Amino acid sequence: SRTDDDDVDDDARTRPVARVPHRTDPSFRLSLLAQEEKRKAVFNEVVAKLTDTCFEKCITYAPGSSFSRTESSCLTNCALRYLESGQVVLGRLQNMGGG
Repeated sequence: SRTDDDDVDDDARTRPVARVPHRTDPSFRLSLLAQEEKRKAVFNEVVAKLTDTCFEKCITYAPGSSFSRTESSCLTNCALRYLESGQVVLGRLQNMGGG
């Protein structure tokens, strides 16, 4: 006589089932924390690179207590362009991955 188990191969019975961690599982929370720390590190890296790039481009003299109007405008424009170019690159990478 046949049972429902006859349709399942022997390997399927002994193969471990992949466990999906629940959001309350400490390993899941640790994974989320690690992802967040990675995002913070990437953000800090971008800010540091932006600061170095724009400061080198825009500040021609040792800064005093404030930036000149020209320096301030240059820093603003440089930061905007830097962030915009990063968005363009990110968009293209996402299109490459999804297309």
